[in-house]
Amino acid sequence: MAYKDEIDDAFDAAVFLEERFYEKGYQEGFHDGKIKGLQDGRQLGLLKGCEIGGEVGFYLGFVSLWLEIQLESPDAKPRCVKLLETVKEMLLSFPINDPTNEEMFAKLEKIRAKFRQVCSLLGVSVEYHGGGNVSGMSF
Repeated sequence: MAYKDEIDDAFDAAVFLEERFYEKGYQEGFHDGKIKGLQDGRQLGLLKGCEIGGEVGFYLGFVSLWLEIQLESPDAKPRCVKLLETVKEMLLSFPINDPTNEEMFAKLEKIRAKFRQVCSLLGVSVEYHGGGNVSGMSF
C-alpha cells in the first residue's frame, strides 16, 4: 500500500506541476504588481499634491498681499476687501492635509472662480500656470 501511495504522489506531482507553477507565478505577479502600484500611486500623489499645494500657496500669497494693500489704502472698495477676506478664509480652510476629502476638487474650483472675481475687481490680469510661471500680469 505504501508503494502505491508513493506512485500516486509522484503521479500527482507531475500532473499538478503546471497548476502549481501557474499559481506561484500568479502570486509573485500579484505581489510585484501591488508593490509597483503602490510606488506609482505614491509618485502620482506627490506630484498632484505639489501642484495643488503650489496653486493654493500662490492664491494665498496673492490674496494676502492685495488684502494688505486694500486695508492700507484710503480709497479701498469695501466689496473688494470683503471678497479678498472671503477668498483668504476659503484658502485657509482648504483641506490641504486631507487627501481623502472628496470635496477637495470642488472647493478648489470655487477658489479658482473667486480668484478670477478678485482679479476682475482689482483690474489685474493674473493666471496661475504652475511651477511659479506666472504670465499675463498687468498692473
